[in-house]
Amino acid sequence: MPLEHNVLRGLRRYALTGAPLLVAVSGGQDSIILLYILKRLSPVLKAPVSVAHIHHGVGSARQVLYRNKAQKFVEKNARDLGLEFFTVKRKAKLPLGSEEELREYRYRELNKIREKIYKKTGVRPLLALGHHQDDQVETQMIRLIRGTGLYGLRGIEFFSKSEGRVRPLLNCSKKELVAYSKKMKLKWCEDPSNEMVDPLRNWLRHKWFQSLNKKVPGATASLARSLKLIVSEGLPSEARSKENKNGLDRRRFLELSRDEKAIHIAGYLRELKMTRYSQGQIEEICRRLDNRRVEYTFTILKHEWRVDARRILALKLE
Repeated sequence: MPLEHNVLRGLRRYALTGAPLLVAVSGGQDSIILLYILKRLSPVLKAPVSVAHIHHGVGSARQVLYRNKAQKFVEKNARDLGLEFFTVKRKAKLPLGSEEELREYRYRELNKIREKIYKKTGVRPLLALGHHQDDQVETQMIRLIRGTGLYGLRGIEFFSKSEGRVRPLLNCSKKELVAYSKKMKLKWCEDPSNEMVDPLRNWLRHKWFQSLNKKVPGATASLARSLKLIVSEGLPSEARSKENKNGLDRRRFLELSRDEKAIHIAGYLRELKMTRYSQGQIEEICRRLDNRRVEYTFTILKHEWRVDARRILALKLE
């Protein structure tokens, strides 16, 4: 399936095949989709998968009812898939008061579970989280509204080695995830209160982005690509500059997602001192490079693009 291939490409790009994965599952749609995708990819990744669920403990009667239901639901899914299941229930008598407090508590407990697995197996698993492309754009827009620079616009990382976290769905849109869940006939346990989502994020998600996409279909995906390009153009990359002098590594390029390919091509064009190009031309170059022939050439932007088994090189036409 295309969505599963997209996830696999992202994990392979960071050489994460073989790394054990602890999937954080709330019971909501995104985390359930992530769980089922990683379970299906596990034989290809050669990566053992386990499941963790964090119960936030006391709250309103409605919250406690949902939290108990979600905990049982996630445990059943883990058992049905034959996966090891870990869960923690907060015992404090006072409820946590904000989204940030809930998030900090979850990560603290999830890291404790990672350490528990490490002591048992000698290998510390990566924590797999269900953030997707729409979450990324929401985060970037919130930072823009509240004030940020280019580094703040980087948003959520696909992989953080220092934190031991990976977000396999980050290059996937919510629309793609919904279509996948329908095709796979997945069920989930949605939180009716949405667990104290930031009011601004809630407004962007349910009002602004919906209105924008009605006015301009596909606007969220286009905005995500544009923000990636802005960040890529503004932040220097010594490694990329060094690589670009001798062309692009073809094998690595073909493993990238569509958006990542566009970012790399834009960076390469700038290294070639080209500034007058359009998004459409970048997409056309990517389309022509998405080809499994061993050797071929094509011409675009007054450059001859030479492609062989190892390298992609653009040479200016005289």
